[in-house]
Formats: sequence, C-alpha cells, structure tokens
Amino acid sequence: MQQGRRRGTLAVICIVAASLLTSTSSWGAPGLVVKDQKDGFSFSLPSEWKLVPLSGNDIGYFLKEASKGNATLKAAMTAQVRAAIKEGIKNFAVGPIAGNFLSNISVIVESGKDVPSGKAFYTAAQAQLQVDLVADGYQDLKLNVVHIPLGEALEAMYVLTNKSLGVSTAGLQLYIRHKTHVFIVTISTHSHSLDKSLLKTVGASWRWT
Repeated sequence: MQQGRRRGTLAVICIVAASLLTSTSSWGAPGLVVKDQKDGFSFSLPSEWKLVPLSGNDIGYFLKEASKGNATLKAAMTAQVRAAIKEGIKNFAVGPIAGNFLSNISVIVESGKDVPSGKAFYTAAQAQLQVDLVADGYQDLKLNVVHIPLGEALEAMYVLTNKSLGVSTAGLQLYIRHKTHVFIVTISTHSHSLDKSLLKTVGASWRWT
C-alpha cells in the first residue's frame, strides 16, 4: 500500500442547515450502478446517492446542481472533491445529510506490486495500519479480517475527529487484495451502524468483472 494513500479516507464535513437529501430510510435499497472497466469491478450505490465526477468539466456542473445555490454546501462539497482528486480516489459518491454530516463512499485502487498475498497480506497490513492510523489520530481503532461477498478483507473501524470543526466521523474501511491490485473501500458517516448498513448494500452488489 502506497505511503499517503493507504489510509485513503475523507473526513466527513459538517454542514449546517443544508442537505442533498434529508432521509436515510432508503440507504439499504440499491440505486446507481458504478462500473469500473479498467480495474474490473462494479457495485451499486444506495438509492438516491450521487456519484461525483472527479475529472473534466462535469465537476463544476455537478457541484452547482447538487448544492442548489447553497454556498456553504457547495464549499464543503468542493473541498471533498479536491481531497478525493488529491488522494487518487477512483470513485467518490455522496449521500444524505444525517446528523449534519455529508456521508460518502470512496474507492482507491493501488498496485499490488511488492505487496504480500494471501494471509501474509492481512498480517502485514494490520500491523502497518495499527501504527499509522493511531499516529494520525484515529481513535477506537478496531482491525479484523472479515469474510464478505467481496471476498476476504481487512476491516478497519475507527472514529476520526476534526478538531477545527468539532465533529467526529465514524469510518469503516476495507482493504482487499484481489489479483494484482489492492482495493480500499471507505465508508464515512456519523455512526458505525450506518456504515454497516451501507456495507451491506455495497458488498451484496459488488462484482469482480
């Protein structure tokens, strides 16, 4: 896993009096299908979630339409999109505001060159993340190897506090070694129960192509 990308998470930004959506009741229902032909995977977003374009002229148009003229929301979304581009994220989607949070799902794909495979991958990744995430201020860190529809994965659950905003993010990451690449799926909301709910939708629909 590359230095600077292995953590691959975007802290959820606090938005006051603004929202893309206002309900989480449909989070379990599948919606838009995300397809990545280059890296060979696809999955469904929850109903009414939006896939954010990370390149081309579509970014400005998307931010304008999604923010519906709300300057605070547009500024927050712009910051997240810039962070996603900087971190090399392949897919970035945003969902409803819940508890004043703009929830998101992102996918990073890294080369598996010089990265161990099989059980050795999870042993090495767990040891590395235990040190790096704690050093970066991640709290209540729990690392476990899990078996989900995507395959075997190293799951990291944590709380990350943005001191300048005074808000905490409940995050869930999956580190998956598949063929010649490492896939990092990050789900960020305001609670781990919502993280798990989103994981069910993404995990059940994930396909290797």
